[in-house]
Formats: sequence, structure tokens, C-alpha cells
Amino acid sequence: MPPDSGRLAALRRVPQLPSALVLGGAAALGALALLPYAMALQPEAFAELPLPLPVVALLQLVQGGLLFTGLAFVGLRAGAAVGLGAPLLAARVEAGAPARPLPVAGLAGAAVLGALGAVGVALLDGLFALPVEGVPVPAPWKGALASLYGAIAEELQLRVFLMGGIAWLLQRLRGGVPGGWPVPVAVVLAALLFGVGHLPAAFALWDPGLRVVLRTLVLNGGLGMLFGALYWRRGLAHAVVGHRAADRVLHVALPLVG
Repeated sequence: MPPDSGRLAALRRVPQLPSALVLGGAAALGALALLPYAMALQPEAFAELPLPLPVVALLQLVQGGLLFTGLAFVGLRAGAAVGLGAPLLAARVEAGAPARPLPVAGLAGAAVLGALGAVGVALLDGLFALPVEGVPVPAPWKGALASLYGAIAEELQLRVFLMGGIAWLLQRLRGGVPGGWPVPVAVVLAALLFGVGHLPAAFALWDPGLRVVLRTLVLNGGLGMLFGALYWRRGLAHAVVGHRAADRVLHVALPLVG
């Protein structure tokens, strides 16, 4: 169980809707910020849009806000039953949530872990020796914007919704007994699905093959387990900070020095 043993009871007492609205809106804005990065990777797809880009962006913002808010609400409710959630956010927007000071040292530690994880991923990437000729490298400013999507929208989908849902389901299957293996198993499963979710992008860059699949699962899955552990042990804010730090290294710092 997470070291904060009182978090489970505290999370169960709050309604989660205000937190879901904040997360849904932030994730929708993150998806909008991803557009310049996505356009650099797949310009041909954006050249064939059926509507003008501003209209598509507006529709994405509205639809994304609704979808992400729904995912956040379901995920937060499910996660509360197993001690997962966003306690720092709840303390600021949820009525009845206990006050929590901002853990500056803990958040800084999460950022360091995320950055170190990204460096490890960059080093491991060289072992797979995939060709880089012709692989587009978006400008660092586009990577900086895209990091907002990864840190917020991906963490909402993969950790809040998917990991929380898996942990809740596994706990129900074992009779509703709190603690034990459901949350650690959910960390691993959500991380593997995080890697699987990156396969289409990998296949757009390289021909499908075992080496491409292994690279995608190992590198993305490894970071996914790090972010999942942060979410489990410390809460969503730490996972978001760790994810953003990792993306800043991979999509901003490395292109600058490369």
C-alpha cells in the first residue's frame, strides 16, 4: 500500500467531479498543444484534412474535453477504491478534501527520476540500432508543447483511467480485500499497454518487425512502469511531473544537443 495510509479514506469522501473537470480541461489543452508536433511527424495526414485546421482544432478541444473529463471521473472514482488518485488536486478543488501542503522536494524528486529514466531510455535505444535516416525530428519547441500532452493527457488515460480501472477490477475479483497485488499488477499492465499504444507511431516510422516491437515495448513500457509507480506511491501530480521531465529530455534537450 502507498505510504500515505490515510489517502484511501480521504479520497473516498470527495466527489471527484471538480478534479475530473480540471483534468479533462487540462488534457484537452494538452491535446491541442500536440498538434504542431503531430503535424511535423505526419504532414501528409494533415494535408488531407476535410476541414480547415482551426475548425479541426476547435472540434478536438471540445470533444477532447468531454472525453477526457469522462475518463478522469471514472478513473478517479475507481482509483479511490484502491488508494489511487490526485490528492494534491483534490485538496485544492474538492469540497471536503483534506488540505495538503505542496511537496516541493517530492515533486523535484519525481522530475529527477523522470529525467534519469529518459536518459536511460535514450541509451537503451542505441542498442536496438534502428535506422534514423528519414525519421523526422520535430523542432524542440514543438517537443516542449507535446510534453504537455504526454504529461497530462497520457497520464490521465494510462494511469488515472486504465491503471485505476484495472486495479479496481482486480481488487473486485479477489473479493474486495484492500492491498496486496492488484495495484502493482495494474502498474505493469498499464505500462505494457502504454508501450502497445506507441506501436502505430513506430510502424509509421519503420517497417513492422520484432526489433521495432521490442524497442517500443521496452522503452515506453519501462517509462510507463516508472510513472505508474509514482502514481501509486505518491499520486497523480508526481506522475505528471515525472512524465513531463522525461518528455522534456527526449523531445527538447536531446534534439537540441543532437
